[in-house]
Amino acid sequence: MTTISQILENLSKENLLEISKLEKSLKLTKKLDRDNLGIAIKALTKIGIINNIDDESKLSLNKDINFIQGRVRCSSKGYCFVVREDQGEDIYVRETHLNHAWHGDSVIVKITKEGLKRRSPEGSIQCVLNRYNHILLAKVLTDKSSGRLLAYPLDDRIPTFIEVESDKNKFDE
Repeated sequence: MTTISQILENLSKENLLEISKLEKSLKLTKKLDRDNLGIAIKALTKIGIINNIDDESKLSLNKDINFIQGRVRCSSKGYCFVVREDQGEDIYVRETHLNHAWHGDSVIVKITKEGLKRRSPEGSIQCVLNRYNHILLAKVLTDKSSGRLLAYPLDDRIPTFIEVESDKNKFDE
């Protein structure tokens, strides 16, 4: 399985890379894997991380926008920061800008507001590169107003809920 971080490692801001060469460097031989790479490229292009050039056959990293890689750190009180890989100042991320990132995830963040005086810069998470936890323990409850099944994580550092498929035979409440 190819990750976003593997795709970004093969691209640079200066040099263009053909999609066929990217497929070779990632050792993608199956059609399904190449199709998934195409979906990832479209998504990364849409959010502005990469540029498609020459009739969408060549790729490069976007020079205009400075994206920062780091790891999400959330407190039990609901405050979330991205700890930068380049050891720079931590970036504060509001709950509405987490973009489904959880505590410990490796992410790409875009700075939306520079830090003033003693305040941290604020940012918005653009993409989750790697999940820290692939298994999540949660309490499943039925929403009384809509009847949907919602999973509330037991880890209070994850400030979100997850909608669960509504096959009620699978869950005991």
